[in-house]
Amino acid sequence: MRIAVQGCSHGELDNIYESIIQSERETGNKIDILICCGDFQACRNENDLKSMKVPKKHARIASFWKYYSGESVAPCLTIVIGGNHEASNHMWELYYGGWLAPKIYYLGSAGVINVGGVRIGGISGIYKKFDYHKGHHETPPLSPPEIVSVFHVRSLEVMRCKSLQRPVDVFLSHDWPLGVYEYGNKEQLLRAKPFFEEDVRNNELGSPPAAEILETLQPCYWFSGHLHVKFSAIIPHDQFGKCTRFLALDKCLPKRRFLQIVEIGKTLSTPPVLEYDPEWLAILSDTAHFYNPLNFDQKLPPFAKVSEERIEAVSEKFGSMIIPENFSITVPVYGENVSQDRYDPSANPQSMIFCAKLGIKNETVPEGCTGMPGELDISRDSEANMSLNTSARVTRLDNSAINFINDDTPAKKKEEVHSFKDFSAPEIKTPTPTKKKSSLKPKSSTPVILKRRLTLPQPKNSSQLTSPDNIDTETKPPLSESESVPAKKTICLPEITSPEEAGTAAGLIPPGMEEKKEEEEEG
Repeated sequence: MRIAVQGCSHGELDNIYESIIQSERETGNKIDILICCGDFQACRNENDLKSMKVPKKHARIASFWKYYSGESVAPCLTIVIGGNHEASNHMWELYYGGWLAPKIYYLGSAGVINVGGVRIGGISGIYKKFDYHKGHHETPPLSPPEIVSVFHVRSLEVMRCKSLQRPVDVFLSHDWPLGVYEYGNKEQLLRAKPFFEEDVRNNELGSPPAAEILETLQPCYWFSGHLHVKFSAIIPHDQFGKCTRFLALDKCLPKRRFLQIVEIGKTLSTPPVLEYDPEWLAILSDTAHFYNPLNFDQKLPPFAKVSEERIEAVSEKFGSMIIPENFSITVPVYGENVSQDRYDPSANPQSMIFCAKLGIKNETVPEGCTGMPGELDISRDSEANMSLNTSARVTRLDNSAINFINDDTPAKKKEEVHSFKDFSAPEIKTPTPTKKKSSLKPKSSTPVILKRRLTLPQPKNSSQLTSPDNIDTETKPPLSESESVPAKKTICLPEITSPEEAGTAAGLIPPGMEEKKEEEEEG
């Protein structure tokens, strides 16, 4: 399955989708799924824009509203997590996940789904220590302090993610796991972002909860955004070669490395279909009682133990695992008559149907709204009646170019693709991998709270590992047949950038120190 991975979207849906369309046109290879790693900015109207934490100079309605209204339609299935610049009014309606627009699915505050035989999980938001143990006390309409705190990661979602026992193929987060920079080219990262140096020195660059999830789940791939720089790393987990391939990408702007293509799992002969994850449904059901918006010092167990018998029982009660295409417009769209002085909260039908089927309380119903889960007709006909059929219309992006690297044949000359300007693919130099001394520690039954640095054991034969900077170019580390995770196809990470960047060196482009203020505002 060919997956396009996007860093921070920042509302640039038209440009992102046009880059995908052009790559398909030039290569003849269909993109099955687009994954967006936060800062999606799903603004439906001006009131959504008011709920987004963003500097005034960057506040704009962007293009999502066209996909919400049906004026445009996504050219491929899109999976989204939230970041720290989101239309929080909209995201809150879909706390457990749902369709932001036709073909655009939000994983929720945390979620796991299955698509094309690949298990994808993710957690939205960024980590802030002072909000981590609080309940979700924010509800629309959001006050100014709540606009800031609503996207902060909470311990409840982290506990749910760490409760997963079945193998996870792909995991998404907006901010990076703490310490992941130790497993890539840290020097190159600091040349590109010199103002990261103090945080790296103090071991404060990244999210400690995300590092806990990484160490617990050990997924095959981990994709992130947030820091507006491309960075790759290989995090080893045992002496048998099991590892996580980490990739962070930039925001969608000219001269930025914002989009990458990977191949994971089997080739699809039919359009991908999203499915609920049975284990995740059981975890949500068994942890629903922990949801307490008024608890400001929440003490939770490290894991929620969910047995296979419990998973089977919840699945049988829930019914079909296929996620229904039951998107519906719930608020006026940009350009229509929208009240500018107040926000009218709404209970999203998707959340109400989901909670009713799972048998849990719908926590997203704002105060004053009517309609609880028991009052809904959740029949197949009612779901079908809420679906929205749209027609495709995508505008052309004039300043995009694609540089593809064929990973399966490293000896073959790199294929060069361009939109309106000839260029040569840069030579990629592979640095020599370095060995790190570490002792193998058995995996304990309880999670390790990473107070210092993410320390994971290196493979016994570290010379077999691919250099971290070459994760997306020529080869990949061998995986043992004894691994619990099914073998995947060779990873293929071709790069999509602007034509201006195509002629530069293969390394990251070091911006000047004058970029620091802008990055801190937007990141």
